[in-house]
Amino acid sequence: MLSRLGLVFLFVVQTNSLSNLTDDKTQTTTTFIRHLLNQETLIRMALDRKVNDLVNSMTAMENKMVTTKMEIAALRHENSALKAELQVQSNVTTLLSDKLKTTINSLKQSQDSQRELSFAVLSLQAFQKNMSLDADAKRVIQINTQQLQDAKREIVTINKQLQNTETKFETNNQQLQSATMEIAALRHENSALKAELQVQSNVTTHLSDKLKTTINSLKQSQDSQRELLSAVSSLQAFQKIMSLDADAKRVIQINTQQLQDAKREIVNINKQLQNTETKFETNNQQLQSATMEIAALRHENSALKAELQVQSNVTTLLSDTLKTTINSLKQSQDSQRELLFAVSSLQAFQKNMSLDADTSIGFTTRLYPAIYSNSSSIIRGGTILYNGGNAYNGTVFTCPSPGLYLFQVSLNTNTKYGSIDIYKNSQWLTRAYSGMEPQYNGASVSAAVWLDVGDQVYLVSDGQASSLYVSGISVFTGVKMN
Repeated sequence: MLSRLGLVFLFVVQTNSLSNLTDDKTQTTTTFIRHLLNQETLIRMALDRKVNDLVNSMTAMENKMVTTKMEIAALRHENSALKAELQVQSNVTTLLSDKLKTTINSLKQSQDSQRELSFAVLSLQAFQKNMSLDADAKRVIQINTQQLQDAKREIVTINKQLQNTETKFETNNQQLQSATMEIAALRHENSALKAELQVQSNVTTHLSDKLKTTINSLKQSQDSQRELLSAVSSLQAFQKIMSLDADAKRVIQINTQQLQDAKREIVNINKQLQNTETKFETNNQQLQSATMEIAALRHENSALKAELQVQSNVTTLLSDTLKTTINSLKQSQDSQRELLFAVSSLQAFQKNMSLDADTSIGFTTRLYPAIYSNSSSIIRGGTILYNGGNAYNGTVFTCPSPGLYLFQVSLNTNTKYGSIDIYKNSQWLTRAYSGMEPQYNGASVSAAVWLDVGDQVYLVSDGQASSLYVSGISVFTGVKMN
C-alpha cells in the first residue's frame, strides 16, 4: 500500500514539474527523491523483517523436523520393544500351555494311582472281613504290603512333583502379573505418544498455515518491488527530461546510485526469497512424509494393541485354567492324604494281624504208628492237634515268617537202638535215642533254631536199626518263639 502511494505521489510530482517550470524545480525534485528514498527504506525494512521472520520460521521448522524424526525413531524403537514383548508373551503362553499339559497328565496319573490305591484299600477292607488266612493268603498279604509301600513311595514322589509344579505355577503367575503390569505401562506410554503426536500434528498444521501466509506476503512484497522498479524507471525518465543544475544533478546521481544499489539488493532478496520458498516446499514435503509415517506408526500401534489385547485374554484364560488345575491338584492331594491315612491304618492293622499270626504259628501232631524200614525215611504225622498258620502239612513244617523256633519230639518205641533225628533242610540238628533194650522205651529231644521264610523242618529215622517202629503216642511239636 505504501509503495502504491509512493507511485501516485511520483506521478503527481511529475505532472506538476512538467506543467510548472519555475525556479523551485530543483527543490521539488530533491524533495521528491527524498520521499522516494524514504519509501524505499521502508520497503527494505519490511522486507528485512519478513526475511528474518522467514529465517526464524525455517529454523523453528528445522528444529521441529529434527524433533519429529527423533520421535519417529523413538516410536520405531517402541514398536520394536512391543514386538519383542509380544514374542516373550507368546513364549510364556506356550510354556504355560506345555506346563498345563504336563500338569494335566500328572493329574491323570495321580488319579490313576488314586484309583489303584482305592482298589487296594477295598481289597484290604475285604481282607479285614476275612480273617482266617492260610499260608498262601499271608504271602499275598506280604505282596500287597510291598505294593502298598511302593504305592506310598510313589504317592510321596507325586506329591513332591505336584508341590514343584505348584511352585512353578506360582512363579509363572507372578511372571504373568509382571507382564500384565508392563503391558499396562506400555499402553499408558502409547497414549502419551499419541497425545504428543497429536500436538506435533497441530504444530505441523500451524507451520503449514504460517508458510502459506508467509508465501502470500512474499508474493505481495514482490508486487511492491515491481511497483518500486516501475517508479525507479519513471524517475530515470524524469531525470532525462528535467534540466537541473549541477548540485541537483549531483544529488540525483547520488540518489540514482542508491536506488540502483537498492535495486540490486532487492534482486538479491528476491533470490533469497525464491531459495526460501524452495526450502519451504522441501520442508513441506518432508512434513507430509513425516505425517504419513506417523499415521502408519499409529496404525501399527493399533494393531499391536489389538494383538496385546488378544494375548492378554489368552493369558487370563491360561491363568484361570492354572488356578482351576491347582485347585484340582489340591483336592487330589487331599484325597491322596486320606488314602495314605487309610493305607497307614491298614498297614498298622496288617502288622498287628501279622504279629498275632506270628505269635500263633506252631503245631502239635501225633506221629503216625508205622514201621519205617528205610533208614532215611521221613516220619509222617498222624492226628494234628494244633496247626497255627497252617505251616505243617502232615510231614514237613515250612517256615512262613522269619524268627526263632523251638522244636521237640517225644518218641515211644520198642525197637532196639531206636532213634529219630530232627533236620533243618538238609542240616542235622539233634537226635532222640530210646536205648538198647527191645522193649517200649521213651525218648525225647528239643532244638531251638532260627528259620527264614521257606526253611523246612522234619523228622527222619537215624538208621542205626534195620527198621524203626513208631507208636501212635509219639508226638512232634514246633512253635515260634519270637
